[in-house]
Amino acid sequence: EWSLRKGKAAIFADCGMGKGQPTGALVLTPAGWVSIGSLQVGDLVIASNGRPASVVGVYPKPAQNTYRMHFSDGCSLVVDGDHLHICRTNNDRQRDRPWRVLSTVDLLTRKALRYGADDKSRNYDIPLVSDVQFYSSTPLPVDPYVLGVLLGDGYMKGNISLSSGDAQIIADVASRLPPGVSLRHKDGCDWTIITGRTGNRRHAFRTALASIGVLGKTAADKTIPVSYLFACSADRLELLRGLMDTDGHVGNSGCCQFYSVSDTLADGVVHLVQSLGGAPTRSIKQPSCDGKPGQPCHVVTFSLATHNPFRLSRKAGRWNAHPRDNGRWIDRIEFESRQETVCIAVDSADSSYVTEHFIVTHNTPMQLVWAENVYRHTGKP
Repeated sequence: EWSLRKGKAAIFADCGMGKGQPTGALVLTPAGWVSIGSLQVGDLVIASNGRPASVVGVYPKPAQNTYRMHFSDGCSLVVDGDHLHICRTNNDRQRDRPWRVLSTVDLLTRKALRYGADDKSRNYDIPLVSDVQFYSSTPLPVDPYVLGVLLGDGYMKGNISLSSGDAQIIADVASRLPPGVSLRHKDGCDWTIITGRTGNRRHAFRTALASIGVLGKTAADKTIPVSYLFACSADRLELLRGLMDTDGHVGNSGCCQFYSVSDTLADGVVHLVQSLGGAPTRSIKQPSCDGKPGQPCHVVTFSLATHNPFRLSRKAGRWNAHPRDNGRWIDRIEFESRQETVCIAVDSADSSYVTEHFIVTHNTPMQLVWAENVYRHTGKP
């Protein structure tokens, strides 16, 4: 703006240099996911620091070549050839050099996505988003740690109960239940949640569980309510801890795994970990008993440098705050198709925004913002 007022500078660049994604690509906002094609100037999106940043420009682009970028955690992202990526090489990491900004075409033409013997090692990683700050003004109806424990080791068809041999989990849940609700030991590791007599009315605690859609679910049907997926970071962490204390495991190296027969519950754990600065991977194990296959078990594997994902002492003590694999690396880039794209300009400090799978990416370059300012000052495109 100073340059425009003074008439002292100009930027010369080719037309069509905006960096874009397909119109249906998802972008993260403080209220959840929206398509990039629906964004308007003034809308808020999440930047790499997890906080909102304003959209200051939206620029549709004609049909052009797009490419699918595959990452080490199994996620992928479709972008056009000019799209910019915040990344660094293995050499950059070892020498603590700053992040680079390279286009898709740059990454393709450099042919340096891998290195080492037989090109087994991935060379470029990208930043992971910090704790995402969603708008969450309404109180959660059930304590997030309690909900995590119930989703992990709870039974919610008929009487509400949980099964745990850890006295610490039982004590934590008991201390977080609402007034008038308590735990009663049944036998062995089984505990029943007692809500007391309410006549013909459903108890408020059961009503709360029903209102978020978890009451009456079987193990294979369990899912994390949307309101909890987009809660504040402290509540998301407590929910994750309840899930990991029950159905989670941590090895001596600090690598964490969550196990569930519910596909949607595993998806929810992936969302929680990604929103808290992790890059989890998904896999499926097929258990068997006496030669007969059981229900497929969905496994979420992750390391988390930002938070200890356990409350249970015997697991929390094995958490590794400095894991080697807490990152997201570019695996390969493949041609996708020709299609229309949209690029946005965002006023975040590092020119970043967060797109599908909580992937951190770069917004449009300076010349489009410059053009927008020229129009604002002169009325001429």
